[in-house]
This record gives sequence, C-alpha cells and structure tokens, in this order.
Amino acid sequence: MAEIIDGKAVAAALSAGVAADVKRFVAETGVLPTLAVVLVGEDPASQVYVKRKVVQTRKVGMRSIEHRLPVETSQDDLLTLIDELNADGSVHGILVQLPLPPQINAARVLDAIDPLKDVDGFHPVNVGRLSSGAGGLVPCTPLGCMVLLDRVIDDFRGLKAVVVGKSNIVGKPVALLLLERECTVTVTHILTRNLPEIVRTADIVVVAAGSPGLVRGDWVKPGAVVIDVGINRVVDDKGQPRLVGDAVLSEMSHTRAVTPVPGGVGPMTIACLLANTMKAARTLTRAGCAGDRAKPSAPFVEPQAWTRLSTVIVRDLSVTADIGVHAHEVGRPQSLIVNVTLRVRPPASDQLAETIDYTDVVSAAQSLANQRIGLIESFAHRLATACLRHPAVEEADVLIEKPGALADGLAGARVVLERTAAEADWERSRGGATVAGGGGVPRGVTVRG
Repeated sequence: MAEIIDGKAVAAALSAGVAADVKRFVAETGVLPTLAVVLVGEDPASQVYVKRKVVQTRKVGMRSIEHRLPVETSQDDLLTLIDELNADGSVHGILVQLPLPPQINAARVLDAIDPLKDVDGFHPVNVGRLSSGAGGLVPCTPLGCMVLLDRVIDDFRGLKAVVVGKSNIVGKPVALLLLERECTVTVTHILTRNLPEIVRTADIVVVAAGSPGLVRGDWVKPGAVVIDVGINRVVDDKGQPRLVGDAVLSEMSHTRAVTPVPGGVGPMTIACLLANTMKAARTLTRAGCAGDRAKPSAPFVEPQAWTRLSTVIVRDLSVTADIGVHAHEVGRPQSLIVNVTLRVRPPASDQLAETIDYTDVVSAAQSLANQRIGLIESFAHRLATACLRHPAVEEADVLIEKPGALADGLAGARVVLERTAAEADWERSRGGATVAGGGGVPRGVTVRG
C-alpha cells in the first residue's frame, strides 16, 4: 500500500520552523521580515490566494503589506510601484499575484522585481542561478516538491526521474533541482511520444501538466514515488465540483508513496514562500543593502560563486582589511583575496531558511574586514570559524592571499576547519563575524610565504 504524503503536515512543520527563525532573527537584528503582495484587479481565485498568503505570513510573525490595485491600472503605474518596493529597505520580499490584466506584460513586471526580493523565484537572474547551481531564490512549488520527496527518499543519486510538464513555474525548475540531487532526469509533456512507456521507467514521477487524470496506474512502476502538482477543478458524476490531480490517486496503491490532491503539494507552496521571504530578509540584512540596487558599505569585487547541495564555493572575493603587526602596516588597510570552500549538508525540510549560500560567506568576510585583526592567518581562522558556526557546514576551507608579498615575505594563509563530535574550537568564544550556529576544530593551518 502506497504511503500518502501529508503535505499539510509537512507544510505546518516547515512554517513552524520559519516562525522560529523569524523570532530568532528579529531578536538578533531588530529587523522584521516583510513581504509585499501586489494584486491587480478582482480575480476571485487570486483574491483567495492572496488572502491565504497574507494570513500565513502574519501567522509566522512576519509583516505583510498588501497593494490592491484596480483592474485598469497601467503597466507604467505598476512598474513605478515595483521600483518603490525595490528601493524600500524595509521590504524583503515582493510577490506580484498572477494573472495580470491584459494591458500589462507579466514578463516585464516580473523582470522589474529586484532578484534578491523575488521570493517567487521567477526573475531571470534567479532562474539563471538555479540552472547554474549558483544559489538564489527557488520557485516555491518546485521547492515544495523537493521537500516532500525528502520525506520518503534518503539518497537521490542515480535515480531515474521523469517530469511530466515543461512550464517555467514547475516543470523546468523541478527538473533542475532533481539534477542537483544527481538524478537522471527526463522532461516530458503531454505531446511526448510514448509517454506512458517513458513514465514507466521512473523511480520518481513529478506530474505538472494541468491535465486531470493524465497519469494512470499502469503508467507507473511498483515502488515509484509520485508527486502530483496538478490542481484541476472538474465536475463528478453527481454534478458536483471537486479538485483532482494529474494522476489517478485510486490507481497508485502499488507505488511507494504519492501526494494527494488536495492536501499534497498545494500547502507546500505558501510554506516555501515564507521560507524564501525569511531567506531574502537574512541575505539583504547581512549584505547591508536593500537589494541589488544598493551597494554594500565595504568595497569588494563581485566574486565568482557557486552554491550546490554539497558545496558552497566563493572565489576571488576582494576585500580591504587592516592586516599586519609591523609599524609600517598598522593603520594602512591592505587588499586581500578570499577563497572559501564549504562542505555542507542539505537542510532539514523544516529548516529551509537556514540554508547557507555565498552571500552569507561574503557578508562574514566583509564584517571581518572591518575589524582590526593583525595576522593574516587569524583572518583565515576567524572566517573559517564563522562559516563553521552555521549548522549545515561540515568543513570550511579558507585561503586568504595578498596580491603580493610584503616586507615580511608573508603572501597568504590557509585554514581548514571541520566539525567534530568534540566541537572544541578554541576560537568560538572570541566573537567576530558569525554565519550562525555550531563550532569546529582545526584540521590544518598553513601559512604560505
């Protein structure tokens, strides 16, 4: 008998985790995460969705701002509002409810949202970051699908996944997320030839085609996991309306697990929206700016950066710091090149807002650069310690280099810290920049001359 994955229960756990994060974040920073929701027109379904989002946002302790605009609102007026929200440092997430009236180009509006505040994950920058594994905000429904899959699958590596549906909102992003987990992914749609035979090969089936009852029981092999994203309103034999998915739930008893409709993926979308808003608030606050249009106070060159499920990498981050102990060095800030590699664990599904990405590392490095440190190896050790304090980080490898050797011949230092059962890091009590949580002990310290 297939396990019915309870999306309501998982969403409630995730929301509870976000609420705890909000409380802790407000206590630490004094900043209240804020989501601005924009609704144009009076579409009944959109009004229901917006009401649910506002209620859930306030329930976890965030601030919700509603902008309800008349249906005749022009595109220019809407874009002006988006610009104002982008520039508002108290707003951390912006969501424009779709669909929009015909006089407004939805793509133009979504492109205008600051990528760091794009909690829907639809901006081209976030799409690009997802496709290249460089972090960013992930679309809420695909993220919810992955959280549900995490409940029943421990190891995705090598599994065959078939995605039925090629939309930019679900199909394509969820395929990329599955690839990140090292699945072998096939993307199909309702016009794909031999679709039943292709689906039958899958260990994981994600169906998001918007076609009620498309995937039948004989399409799915025994032991597969089925995630049904479809929400279709149909009329039953008695003339009563009801919601059904894209898969026939009654024919899935031979599968390992399946999501119901309603009560499966649906509740996860809003829960992941809250997690994205919390993540955006943390990123913007640590960067000391209100999005891409404001520059952080500490000067730096944008680094090359990648964020994957097992590794966070920051390359060639340029900072200016007060490094050195000799008289000719004190009070004369020097340029440093920072390289960081973190080995991380995927977050628990109820702690998505606690994920770490390159912006956290950049923020910690900039914070340290504003302090008087002295030795270059102390800078490397403090940054590695700050990174390892994040509960997801298992190992921090930090290399700090000077563009050229100075009078003492010291050109750089490398520190590698890893988390151990002892959690006996001597640096933990010394303060400094903090990414979050945990501790660690040195595995190796190398000074390069």
